[in-house]
Amino acid sequence: MGQDPIKIQNPIKVTNESAREWKDSNDYGQLFLLMHYLLYLFVGLYLTLKIMVAKVTKTEFNPYSKLFIAVVTVFIVLCLVSAFKIGDVNFKMSLTLITSIVGGLLCKYIVTVTVEITSILGIEVFTTK
Repeated sequence: MGQDPIKIQNPIKVTNESAREWKDSNDYGQLFLLMHYLLYLFVGLYLTLKIMVAKVTKTEFNPYSKLFIAVVTVFIVLCLVSAFKIGDVNFKMSLTLITSIVGGLLCKYIVTVTVEITSILGIEVFTTK
């Protein structure tokens, strides 16, 4: 409000080349966001499965599992490395790698728990006759 118009002292000149450069350097796309969601989903699913297994086996549940601590530690190290500019950090590739590892470990955990419970109950799973 007021009588003076808003003036920018040094306006940025936007051209097709500068806009394309900015988009290429800062556009991570929807796949990058999906990796974040998948990582949180995998860790949450792992903890949920651990709760259910702890209830079935009547053991104490500890939410700070090795997988959870490993993921948090890797992210803290990545943040510290990028904060102190120790080399170039490709956060997109790091997140994809961490999500892949956590997904593989989650699949291994599900198969291991399934095999153990079915062997205890005497049910045959993953076998063909």
